[in-house]
Amino acid sequence: MIRDLDRLTASTFDVLVVGGGICGLTIAYDAAQRGLSVALVERDDFGSGASFNHLRTIHGGLRYLQKLDLPRARESVRERRTLARIAPHSVRPLPFAVPLYRSILHGKLAMRGGFLVDRLAAAGRNRGVQAALRLPAGRVIGRTAAVQRFPGLRRQRLTGAAVFYDYVTPESDRLTFSFALAAARNGAALANHVEAIAPLTGPADGRRIMGVRARDAVGGREIEIRASVTINATGSAIDRLIEPLGLSSGIPMLKALNLVTRRDAGDEALGGCAAVLHRP
Repeated sequence: MIRDLDRLTASTFDVLVVGGGICGLTIAYDAAQRGLSVALVERDDFGSGASFNHLRTIHGGLRYLQKLDLPRARESVRERRTLARIAPHSVRPLPFAVPLYRSILHGKLAMRGGFLVDRLAAAGRNRGVQAALRLPAGRVIGRTAAVQRFPGLRRQRLTGAAVFYDYVTPESDRLTFSFALAAARNGAALANHVEAIAPLTGPADGRRIMGVRARDAVGGREIEIRASVTINATGSAIDRLIEPLGLSSGIPMLKALNLVTRRDAGDEALGGCAAVLHRP
């Protein structure tokens, strides 16, 4: 993979992707393997933003069942399964345990009903997946089993635990770079430390985006990269690129907070309460 700025300016690409995180690199790989000419620029290192600073879980959509969003839950199951099939070296099963207490909405009966719906939504979750990566269905266990298996759970008023499985990517940067290398192998032109500073617009109405003007952070050189289609995959910086056009995505941004402690939680992911399943 060669960082070649001259290649970025030599022709008009079919697709230009702005943003070199996991989403942008996956888009570049997908487009390149379909035979399209593709360019991608990233203002920092590949995968240095949210693609690195996240919980590293690949979830199967259980959280969406609270609002009965079955299409999104099914999509999550398919994507999780696809990742396990094409990149089995990058994921491993991870059990999640959520403590249950006496509650109508968050108790044993509610979770059993939720897991029943999840079994229907997640039908075929292990199709084509190697045996070591196949995920068991979620289930509710009693208090004694919960305490023995998950000693880190708070025991006061505990009635049991909801146990389900997703994947974790222990080395998420390896997965990110795998997509970068795959995109490059299929002919995509990738360049990091190149920041898109403004969109290039057509002469007719000034609204049609025809690429971007970019700055090389290494040498300070400014270049124009032209493309038939420009994809904004900059994550939380999505509005920064389209602001010169007077546009806004209207996408609400969420900030997550993770606490790191010295306490060893074991090999399972433990929830503080059943509401953990319902975070957006």
